[in-house]
Amino acid sequence: ERSGAVNRIEISGYTVVRKIGEGGMSSVYLARRTGDELQLVLKIVDAELSKNDEFLRRFIRECGIISKIDSPYVARIFDQGFSQEHAYLAMEYFVGGDLKARIDKGITGPEALRVVRQLAVGLEAVHASGVVHRDLKPQNILFRADDTLGIVDFGIAKHVEDTAQLTVHGQVFGTPYYMSPEQGLGKVLDARSDLY
Repeated sequence: ERSGAVNRIEISGYTVVRKIGEGGMSSVYLARRTGDELQLVLKIVDAELSKNDEFLRRFIRECGIISKIDSPYVARIFDQGFSQEHAYLAMEYFVGGDLKARIDKGITGPEALRVVRQLAVGLEAVHASGVVHRDLKPQNILFRADDTLGIVDFGIAKHVEDTAQLTVHGQVFGTPYYMSPEQGLGKVLDARSDLY
């Protein structure tokens, strides 16, 4: 940000405010939508990966998957597109942080039950849509100002009927500490893997 990188991100209809996160494949920015000034998140694909057809297919699929899931406990997607330099996804901004931070601080029994209930309802909608998230972990459970949660990061999610192979033999996607044994072994997955 000190180098002015934020100021160089130009996506029509959005003003980038600041960087709020970074992963191996994309960076996440707090932004405002032009017109109504809605605060939202822009997930912007790494410039090198923007040139990778497989990754772009995966990125485009992410928006398609999320937009078909009807649940208040799944992140809302507002837009997906391509600027001259960036592939991006615009989604709701969660001001309440993630579940990992709450666990680290310590949560009460009633609070844990409330979170599990909301998460179960959200996963029910995800699985009813025929989707397996494949990377469910505390960092991918975020909270709104009203303290309801939203499941995010469907980057490696897969529709159970989708026979397209976007991974190569020997590649494993996901977070090792949260992977079901079946996922770690590269087996066919269903909703039970997310519950693990």
